[in-house]
Amino acid sequence: PIRLPDVALQDMTGATVRPYSFLGKNVILFNWASWCGCREQLPGWQAFVELNRLDDYVFVAVAIDVGGVNDAKPIYDRAKANFVTLVDADNALGQALDFKVVPNGFLVNEAGVIVQKWIGGFNVGSPKVMERIASFWKEPAVAHLRPMAAKSLTVQITEAKEHVDSNPDDVDVRRNLARLLMKDGKYEEAQAHLSHVI
Repeated sequence: PIRLPDVALQDMTGATVRPYSFLGKNVILFNWASWCGCREQLPGWQAFVELNRLDDYVFVAVAIDVGGVNDAKPIYDRAKANFVTLVDADNALGQALDFKVVPNGFLVNEAGVIVQKWIGGFNVGSPKVMERIASFWKEPAVAHLRPMAAKSLTVQITEAKEHVDSNPDDVDVRRNLARLLMKDGKYEEAQAHLSHVI
């Protein structure tokens, strides 16, 4: 299965955020750019998010803009958006997911596995896109996680430790490791990692 890549992006404040931090939630990923007419979709996606306040998903917009936050933020502000918006100034996401055009979209399950992609044509006004999102939400979590079934908790912990080793200052990566360790009953080790983020 193709997974959401663990690349470093920036939020609207300039802080580093990794897609890895959204593990555990379904993700609707919308890629746009300040120079693209698709920027006009932001108010529509904001209305969509306000209408669909669910605990188990997150809507993430990624601006593919070499000018970074400086190019994307005025458009985000003008749209009065409050959903998660990240900036990919290096096109790291585009290279990892092999897309060259925007707008595009990806539906990503709780395990970080991409279950649907649109390269071009991902539009908040498209009934086809809305129908697919609705069916994505109705699928049981176990169906989403089926591609990960062979991955044991031990393997997940090992991978999370590798992420911590390569990103020691990333709070979300440490929190994820702590969550997995607690799930495995390793409370003291989990507490040691949490103490780094408090």
